[in-house]
Amino acid sequence: MTGKTRRFRNLRRPVLNAVRPALRERSSGRIRRGIGFAVVMAVKALQVLTVACALAALAGCGRVPLDLGASGGASGGTAGQGSAGDGGSGQGGGSAQACNGLDETTCSATPSCQWQTCQVCPGAPAFGGCTTPGGPPVECPGELCITAQPCSSLDQATCKTRSDCGPEYCCGGEVYEGCGAAGAAFTCMTSCPAPPTCDGLDEMACTARTDCVALSCACMGVLNFAGCLAPGEQIGCGPCPVPVPLFTCDTFGETLCKAINGCTPQYCPDCSGGQRFVGCAGPGEGVACGTCPASNPCAAVTTSAECDSRTDCHSVFADLGTCDCVAPGCCIGYSRCVDGGKTACSGPTGAGGLCMRQPPGCGGAYVTSYTADCYEGCVRPTECAYVAPLGL
Repeated sequence: MTGKTRRFRNLRRPVLNAVRPALRERSSGRIRRGIGFAVVMAVKALQVLTVACALAALAGCGRVPLDLGASGGASGGTAGQGSAGDGGSGQGGGSAQACNGLDETTCSATPSCQWQTCQVCPGAPAFGGCTTPGGPPVECPGELCITAQPCSSLDQATCKTRSDCGPEYCCGGEVYEGCGAAGAAFTCMTSCPAPPTCDGLDEMACTARTDCVALSCACMGVLNFAGCLAPGEQIGCGPCPVPVPLFTCDTFGETLCKAINGCTPQYCPDCSGGQRFVGCAGPGEGVACGTCPASNPCAAVTTSAECDSRTDCHSVFADLGTCDCVAPGCCIGYSRCVDGGKTACSGPTGAGGLCMRQPPGCGGAYVTSYTADCYEGCVRPTECAYVAPLGL
């Protein structure tokens, strides 16, 4: 029998000694229930002791306690290049694979990991990766620096955007000469153009020039810019400009022109015997009237409508003799167009003898008209110099 078996039996004796008194009291039901409970508790205690002893046997019961750190050190030591015997050292606590791929913040917050820097650009270290302390180094990427363009190759707009460059101006700041390093000395090579002459500059441009003088003239107590000249030159002030009136007569119509003092309405012939308003003139002003177009003589007019539209003519009617009727005026028609806006309807206007011709026989809507010495024909009463009774 081995020592481990003897130790196991020695652990069972206290349990059995606790059960024997209860077995002697079997006759009582209460004792039997107590025995059953004691048995259950004893079995549970036995199970606990069995498990504990099994663990003790595996760990070497009665010898040196199990070093749990050694196991962790053995597994971590392989990945961290440490020995299995130093289980408590930091080299065996983590895995390089667990640290690999972490960002800078997470790597710094993980005790078993260490972040590594890389020289991506000369003199500018940057986070390169995450590994374990003493672990394999992270492979750094190649140089990522971009060489900036030299200032001398930049245009004016790009030069202003670079903090290490500065635009250079010559000719009093008027001509952009080039782009140079910020703070570096610069020599202007461009020949500056001659400045424009003072003559012809407005007041603002003249005042901005140190080699020009702005001259003024006074009108009604107010100084007005008169011109720009070089120092020592003079300018003559002419008469003051006539003040612009608040209104002019030529902006008014006929009715308002008549009502405004100093304005006179202007009229021209309308080429029909009347006049028409052509404008409003101020004091001493006037308008030029055009000439009326030459018109046909009244005798050349062939229709009553055209003749009646003329103020210098009137239509004459006569019996056409083409009608089968006998009543006076039943066959009257347009005969001719005669000079004169109106005609005589009361008798001959001259002092000659009696007219030997037959009266025209006007009737109906027409009356007899006369020339200076005889009958003219038949006309409408509206063509008479006075309103004549019908039928005469």
